[in-house]
Amino acid sequence: MHIVTAVQSYTDDSPILDKNGKDISRTDYVASLAPGMYGVKVGRFYQGRWGIENQGFRSPSQTWEIDSPGRA
Repeated sequence: MHIVTAVQSYTDDSPILDKNGKDISRTDYVASLAPGMYGVKVGRFYQGRWGIENQGFRSPSQTWEIDSPGRA
């Protein structure tokens, strides 16, 4: 098993906090895929997924406090 840790922050290096003030900047991914060419490819897929998530759900949910798509 392999663990990849992703740490995100805002452009001013401040941590990302949830609405209760908990630091959610760190995400650990566990996979059986070894590092190397395919690990990098999987990392790129995750980056693409987060772009979609942020544009399609996270931004509207934080702006309008919607808990799930289609529900206001």
